[in-house]
Amino acid sequence: MKKKLYAFIITLSIFSKLFCTESAVPETTEGTVSETVTDTGATSENADVTKKEFPVNFYLTFEPSLILNTDSGENSAVSPVVYPVSFGAMFFGNKPVTFQPRLSFFANYYLWYDGEAYPAEIENRTATVFHFLLDLPAVYRFTLKDRHSFEFGLGPAFDFTVTVLSHGVTGSDSGYTGSADSDTGEIRWSFWKNGRFIYITTQTAYLFNFSKKLSFGPEFRFYLPCGHLFSGDGFNHSIFSLGAKIQF
Repeated sequence: MKKKLYAFIITLSIFSKLFCTESAVPETTEGTVSETVTDTGATSENADVTKKEFPVNFYLTFEPSLILNTDSGENSAVSPVVYPVSFGAMFFGNKPVTFQPRLSFFANYYLWYDGEAYPAEIENRTATVFHFLLDLPAVYRFTLKDRHSFEFGLGPAFDFTVTVLSHGVTGSDSGYTGSADSDTGEIRWSFWKNGRFIYITTQTAYLFNFSKKLSFGPEFRFYLPCGHLFSGDGFNHSIFSLGAKIQF
């Protein structure tokens, strides 16, 4: 009888240990899951912090631009006014100094005369030049009472151009160098030689902040033509822009 009682006690002890061990497993799993959730939450918080530290806003500008032609007269057009299509982005908007790259696109007619490319009226055109003007300014920005923002910027700009014969003009038409085709080649090269595609841009703007994500106001830009200036062409091809900026 005692042997049977001992056997029953030993068997009961073994089953108790097994049961306790199996019950402990879910607790460990729950702890692991809880830790995983906590880690995931921390990662999400880090991502949010990163977004706040490096915000990006976008903007559009609507700014008629005057291209200065210092040699305007009987042989070329007066300083033309163009209407660029422009868009850009603002990085580090929560910092005093932001980075605001911008790309503008516009086109204009040109002719070749006496070793230089000049703006031309439509009836005297030889080539059409497509301009892709890239600004890379650093912009100091400060805000008053959360509603009024002021910007002052300075940086390099690059005028990348594509030059083609104008519509309605054929390469065999007469030109200053002999043909319209050869004139177009001279015009094309004139925008790249001596670093004429390099500018320094300055800008200033006032923006009224309708909300944290929408601002609107006037902006002025001036482009100093470094290549023309250093090659002895003075301020010819300077660009003055005045219009509106909308940031979102």
